[in-house]
Amino acid sequence: MDRRLSALALALTYLCAVPPARAQEQAAVGISTARFAPRGSFPAQLFGSCTGEIAPSMAIIAGGVAVQGLKPLDTSADLDKQIAAIAKYVEENHGKLILLERVRTVKNPPPNGSSDPGQPFEIVQRLHVELPVSAPVDAILQRLLELGLDRFGEAVVSANGRREEAVLYRVTDVDSFTHAMQQRCIADAWKTWCSTAEKDACKTADPPSDLENLTFNARSDEQILMPGVAVTYWTLSSFRGAPRDPSKDLLGNITVHFSGSVSAMYRILSEEKP
Repeated sequence: MDRRLSALALALTYLCAVPPARAQEQAAVGISTARFAPRGSFPAQLFGSCTGEIAPSMAIIAGGVAVQGLKPLDTSADLDKQIAAIAKYVEENHGKLILLERVRTVKNPPPNGSSDPGQPFEIVQRLHVELPVSAPVDAILQRLLELGLDRFGEAVVSANGRREEAVLYRVTDVDSFTHAMQQRCIADAWKTWCSTAEKDACKTADPPSDLENLTFNARSDEQILMPGVAVTYWTLSSFRGAPRDPSKDLLGNITVHFSGSVSAMYRILSEEKP
């Protein structure tokens, strides 16, 4: 009998401990208990649309300078002189020189005693030249070629004869643009719902902050060219866990127009159900 009572007490203790443990598990994975539907509430589905446009804020010449030589120190010194000349010219044209990786390569001996006219040692300096979007890119690119820029694109280690995109146009603050466009869509969704709901159903003119299952999507009206991608539409998304997209590189200086939509759920308390 005592054993049965002990087993019963242990089972009751376990059952009482389950809800707090589950609550802790939900908190650990980011599930808020406040998101559960309150008693006496009714869901209302909201839909809205919006538009927006964004354009590049800077031009980027992507490439590198390669110098060959017999000895590493001499080759490095020659490369430094070329980079100094490029840096001076970029500064004079209100640009910014971003020095990236400096890669050193050495040729293996040619097979079977064949001759190779090239120097054994090579250093490649990858770089970006950031310029105002209105800068005379073609004239600046021509002068950089004269100063020693001889690799283009991002894969500058090997000169394989392929055509590479030398000039990129960067759109910055994409996250801020996406958030602002989402807020316009939410405002439209709230306004649309309030126009069809009963009087006094909307407590405020602005959308409430506790909308649930919020999903925003937008797509460019134009198909655009991006590095390494065939012509395609540019899409934006915003939802819980969505990846950040702080910037985007385009191949042309164009204004991109977007059309977006949002869906969300608003819970109405029973006493304010329209």
